[in-house]
Order: sequence, then structure tokens, then C-alpha cells
Amino acid sequence: MNTKTQKEHYPIMFIDIETKTNPEATALLDDPAAPGNIKDPQKIKDAIEEKKRLIIERSPLDSDLAVLAGIGYAIGAEGKIVTDTVNKKRSEKKILEDLWLQYALVNGRSAGYNIMSFDWPFIMKRSFDLGVKPSLIPNLAKYRYEPTTDLFMLLCNWDYTKGHSLWYRSS
Repeated sequence: MNTKTQKEHYPIMFIDIETKTNPEATALLDDPAAPGNIKDPQKIKDAIEEKKRLIIERSPLDSDLAVLAGIGYAIGAEGKIVTDTVNKKRSEKKILEDLWLQYALVNGRSAGYNIMSFDWPFIMKRSFDLGVKPSLIPNLAKYRYEPTTDLFMLLCNWDYTKGHSLWYRSS
């Protein structure tokens, strides 16, 4: 199917995910190494604790240490916004299964901020971990805006050093 025909018949899925630390995964982490230039036992202990704290703080951004907390998406610019949160009634697996069904309906067209480097790889990894089969494999080819439109990439002209994630801290 050519691009013009695809654009005419399939709306875009605007998507964003939220993630959270997976305590089961972080509990399995080995202690980080202490800096080699520190000799004082208390300072070594403090440095290791600080490294651990930073790993845990950043763990929601690591698909090996995090789980999906929720997904928000809309089909088409005028589409209803769907928010699906993992809770006692809705498992992460069920939310992913439903997302893949919706993704098939748009024939793999999607848009979001940093979805090529974060959202889709995270979704695919969690789907694999939970045994959820994707309906289509997202096209994450660089230097294109169809069928996956990554606003982060477009705004920084594909130069990662010129942009920053929405999870930005000045500290």
C-alpha cells in the first residue's frame, strides 16, 4: 500500500506511556562498584548508597527495571483519548494486548514524543516479557516521519544532543 493511500485510510495513533519501578527487578540488582579513588570505609558505603539511589531513581526509564504503569492514546486528531492504567482490574498484559489490537487498526501509524527511542522499545520489551504478541512491529527507521512520527526527533533534526527528554531535571 503506498503512503498516500495509507494516509487516506488510516488515522494516526497518538501515544504516550507511563512507567514505574519494578521492585522485583531492582531487588535483584548487585551492589554497584565503589569508586576506586575512595579509601575511607564510610565514604565507600555512602558512594555505593548514592549510586544505588540514582539507579532506583532512574529505573522507570529502564525497561529491564520497570513496568508499564499506564498508556494514553488517541486514534486520530479528533479521537477520544483513552487512558488505561495498570491496577487490580487491568493487568499490564491486558493493557498491552488491547494496545496492540488498536495499533493494528491504524496499520502501524503512530506519533508521540521520543516514541522511537523510548515508548515503542519499552512496549515491545514488556510485551516480550509478558508473552504478548505484537500485531505489527513498529517501524522505527530513522530519518522518516511515516509511519512513525517522533516529535522529539523532528524537533532536534535527528541530533540527540540538541534535544532533551520530557523527563528533564536541571540538577
